[in-house]
Amino acid sequence: SRFAVEESIRCPRCFVLSYKYKIKLPMIPLTLNLALDELVKNEFDYYRAEAKPHPILLENNIDAIPFSHSHMDAWRDNFRGAYFTNQQKGFTFGGSIDDIWEKKQVIIDQNSSF
Repeated sequence: SRFAVEESIRCPRCFVLSYKYKIKLPMIPLTLNLALDELVKNEFDYYRAEAKPHPILLENNIDAIPFSHSHMDAWRDNFRGAYFTNQQKGFTFGGSIDDIWEKKQVIIDQNSSF
């Protein structure tokens, strides 16, 4: 994820502790961001159920609708998410997603991890 790459550059030690050893470093809770994230997801879920584009997509000439899939809740879950493993190169990349829009398959990502 963008955050993981930034963390690995900013503080390689913090990155290894967090992603390899699962030691979470203290952080200030981002309750406002979490609340806003939940509101946006709920709003897009409304349009997903209607199979219609969100007005903000229309206003910005984005030809897409929110993608509907039975695994969407699992993909959004921080402890499950969506992952890809490349056996030959020996890496796993993925994490939870915020949303997917159909037609161009735009993946909106916020909380990924290695």
